[in-house]
Amino acid sequence: MISKAASNFWARPTESHHQQLGYLDISQSSTCLLLLMLMPTFLSPADHLAAGAHVRVADFDSNTLDRTMKPLDVNLPPTLPMNFGTDNSTLVRAQIGSTAHLPCVVHNIGEGVVTWIRRQKDHHLLTVGLTTWASDERFQARHFQHSEDWTLQVKFVQPKDAGLYECQVSVHPPSSIFLFLEVVGELNIKDIINTLVLLKLLSAI
Repeated sequence: MISKAASNFWARPTESHHQQLGYLDISQSSTCLLLLMLMPTFLSPADHLAAGAHVRVADFDSNTLDRTMKPLDVNLPPTLPMNFGTDNSTLVRAQIGSTAHLPCVVHNIGEGVVTWIRRQKDHHLLTVGLTTWASDERFQARHFQHSEDWTLQVKFVQPKDAGLYECQVSVHPPSSIFLFLEVVGELNIKDIINTLVLLKLLSAI
C-alpha cells in the first residue's frame, strides 16, 4: 500500500503548489542574478591578472598594428660642414718644364663640386670636377676615388703660369682657398715682393 506521503508526492499539483513553485522560480532567478553581480568580488587575484592580461594583449596588438602604419622616425646623424684640409695662401714652387701640383684637400664635400680658376686680370676657368675647361690641356684636375684631394696639375710649367689660383667648392655659399704658383728662376725681386704682399693680403681674408 502506498503511504499517504507518497501519494501526496505523486498526486497532481494543485494551484497552491503552482504558486509555491512560481515563488521558488522567482527566488532562484533573483539569487542567480545576485551571484552574477557579485562574481567579480569573488575572483581570485590570479583571475583578475588573467583578465587584465587579455585586455593588455589586445591593446598591445592594436598599438603594434597602428605603429606599423606610421612612418618611422629615423634619427639621422648631423651633416658635418665642408672645410678645407689645405691651408689658404699656400705657396707652390715649380721649375720651368716640370710638373706643378697645386693641392686642394676638401673634407665633407658632400654634393659639392671642385672648380679650379686662374686669377689674373680676367678669371680663367680651368677645371670643373675632373673635366678640363681650359683650352690649354696642360691643366688637369687629379682626383682618386674615395680621396679628398683635388689637385690641379700643370704640365710643362712655363713662366706665364706663375700667379694666383683659386680652388672653389660649389657649396652654399661657395667657399674657396687661394694658392700661388711660383716658377723658380724666372721671378725677379720685384715679383717676389709682389708675391709676398699678395700672400699677406690673402692670409687676412
